[in-house]
Amino acid sequence: MTFDKNRVAVVDEIDALLAIDCGGERHRVAIGVDGKLRFYDHPAAEIAVLNDLYAKAGKRAPHACAKLLQRWQNESHRLPEPFRSIKSEQSSRGQKRRAKAVVRDSLANETPKDRFRRRTRDAVEAALAAAVKDGVYRVSPHEHTWYVEPINGGAPKVDNRSERVWDSMDWERDSWGRRRGKSKTHSQCWVYVPIRWLARVHAQGLAQINGMLCLDVLSKRPDGRVNVLMLKQARGFKLATSGAVYCPESGRLEWL
Repeated sequence: MTFDKNRVAVVDEIDALLAIDCGGERHRVAIGVDGKLRFYDHPAAEIAVLNDLYAKAGKRAPHACAKLLQRWQNESHRLPEPFRSIKSEQSSRGQKRRAKAVVRDSLANETPKDRFRRRTRDAVEAALAAAVKDGVYRVSPHEHTWYVEPINGGAPKVDNRSERVWDSMDWERDSWGRRRGKSKTHSQCWVYVPIRWLARVHAQGLAQINGMLCLDVLSKRPDGRVNVLMLKQARGFKLATSGAVYCPESGRLEWL
């Protein structure tokens, strides 16, 4: 099967047109705007049996159009240009549609509690990402991972974890001249936030105070100030919870 690349054209009604040698004749094959192949030189009845013809004869099939149809369905990497690019773009769009469908189905089937957990996790992760970007919280230069886990009840808490790992790709020689991998610190920070955080903190616009994450609003004072529980930078790359008094008027935060 040979392809005449010089006869490839793009027209209004179709995306691409290709002329191929099929059984000693020049046949025109196009991709319609609907993303399907169109065989202009085969009767409509023949299109239905092209797959059966190729299945029986395989590579020895006399019809090049049958080979092209099989490649379109199963071997897109063997298609000629511009068919290969168009098919690849269609596959990419199909994957995105399927991924959106999976997300849409999961959202449709989630319970109200799962919805609150998802919204809480997204909001806390966004606030943490903004704080890290602004440099409020330090992160390990080697590897630092944040985990946000919404909980049903209880008080907010933070769990810092770290471990020494050996990187064999980054090595140095010891005093004996032997190659040894360098040790690095893998830091992890788990932030447990009750799902009521959405109503108690986020809904009041107190998710971030002075760039830091507010974990809970404890009480309000008669003078208008608010007792809050903040996520504060601790020693090294660790984080800790700390009580504070926040003044909405001045924006001042006083640590207790």
